[in-house]
Amino acid sequence: MKCAIYARYSSDNQKETSIEDQIRECKSYIDQHGWELSEEHLYKDYALSGADTSRPNYLALKKAASLQQFEAIIVDDLSRLGRDMGESIVIFKELQSYGVFTVSVADGIDTSLPSGKLPYYFKGIMNEVFLDDMKAKVIRGLKGQVMRGYSAGGRVYGYKTESVLDPSGELDKFGNPRKLGSKIFVDAEQANVVRRIFGLRLNGLGYRAIAHSLNQENVPAPRADTPTGNRHWSPGTVRTILMNKKYIGAWEYNKVKRLNKRVPDMRRSVVNKVTDWVEYKSEDLRIVPDSDFYAVAALVKSRSTKTAAGAKKYLLSGLLRCANCGGSMVVVNAGRYSSLTCNTARNKGRSVCENGYKLERSIVETEFLSELRKVLLAPSMTKLILKKIQERIDVIMTGSTLDPKSLQREKRKVEGQLNNLLQYIEAGDSSESVRSRIAQREEDLRALNNKIEHAKQSPVHVKKVTLEKVQDMILGFNKIITKQQDNIPLLRSALSKVFPEKISVSQKLASNGVKFKLLGNAYLGNLFEPIFTKNVWRPQGDLNPRRRRERAVS
Repeated sequence: MKCAIYARYSSDNQKETSIEDQIRECKSYIDQHGWELSEEHLYKDYALSGADTSRPNYLALKKAASLQQFEAIIVDDLSRLGRDMGESIVIFKELQSYGVFTVSVADGIDTSLPSGKLPYYFKGIMNEVFLDDMKAKVIRGLKGQVMRGYSAGGRVYGYKTESVLDPSGELDKFGNPRKLGSKIFVDAEQANVVRRIFGLRLNGLGYRAIAHSLNQENVPAPRADTPTGNRHWSPGTVRTILMNKKYIGAWEYNKVKRLNKRVPDMRRSVVNKVTDWVEYKSEDLRIVPDSDFYAVAALVKSRSTKTAAGAKKYLLSGLLRCANCGGSMVVVNAGRYSSLTCNTARNKGRSVCENGYKLERSIVETEFLSELRKVLLAPSMTKLILKKIQERIDVIMTGSTLDPKSLQREKRKVEGQLNNLLQYIEAGDSSESVRSRIAQREEDLRALNNKIEHAKQSPVHVKKVTLEKVQDMILGFNKIITKQQDNIPLLRSALSKVFPEKISVSQKLASNGVKFKLLGNAYLGNLFEPIFTKNVWRPQGDLNPRRRRERAVS
């Protein structure tokens, strides 16, 4: 009997030896029964909740089971496999279909036995109830910590925490000094930055201007010291700080409940009842006065919401990347002065990315289409396009309901079925079901005859597509795109497949304006070589509308 072992522990507060203990018990059970274990089928998930159905090694276990690489899964306790009842039912049925059963050593559950189903489901329910009970206890414990003035977890810019140990010297279950909690204190250096942000906003600076100023002075951004944290300030970070009530000493917890947070497509948040909120106020934690906070809040509320230019339909949206920093090139403004610029430089400033020049969108699009036309007009490419068009036409014609040949074939099929049913009547079977089927086939036959008559009067004609026609279509790209504005998202989707690695945009200032260069690889059909390059710097005029007007007047 080939077996697999699955072991898991749920949080960083548990020791890794927990997994080794589970594996030891499972191996002992396998040895007692004379079964076989291969080390490649020893699956372990560290510090992951049983409610998380996307655990990497749990998914690997399920995949191996579907390939029938073993006959049994051994776990120390059924809760190690998971604590979600819905998932327990799903995996039970899946494993049954693969011919794989589960053995829980501590529970004495064996799903290969007829009597194993009931205790399996019962234990699954108990595991989920345990998880719900544990969540309630954790929330209750956090509420208590907050009311005692301790941190309930999470980092907030402007504050720091220090561990408070039990003065009695009592040890925890791991032999370390027992911690009562983490006390929150104001971080003087970061608090000064918070006050400055509020001051700059009250003096009229916007989120983007504040972020540029902080980045230019190399002020460390929140979480800049963490591996995944952003090293630079952004408008969003500034706005989050300006809206945080903690800076007036009002700390609120348990306002929002996150549902299905481990299932990406089902995540959502709901606001808890006001009676469930936990509020803790402390003047010791105040960083800004109420007057400043609520004055900024009024500015946020009164600020008009504008539709971003990028929300419109643009051909190259999402396709261009800044060659300097790798950030997205985004559309700013609309209409006559629509342009493209690096989003990193725009939001975080030139101190973060130097490519902050604006490129006239229409010029970039024209240059892009010009290069793409050269690629598509290559003889090998036009032949490939012609072949694909013809294949598509053949598919449409084959499935056409007005194709006379296919209609005649369908008619002969229905006539044959009708003839067979009439033979049943002649043989003495005149049941209601047979008569009903005859009536249905006669109706089908009438409908087919109508379609055949319509096809004779309106035959389907398809104009032959030639190589020259394909070339004309490619040359007329710009006109086609202008006429097909409603289909821009479809064209953009197709381009993203042709340029999966994106197109880099380099920029530099010149005497006659800004020069730019496009560089990218196009993958069309069976061609996987870099075939889209633009190495010639393309100058363009001054994009500043005010200077344009001044130049026009002079």
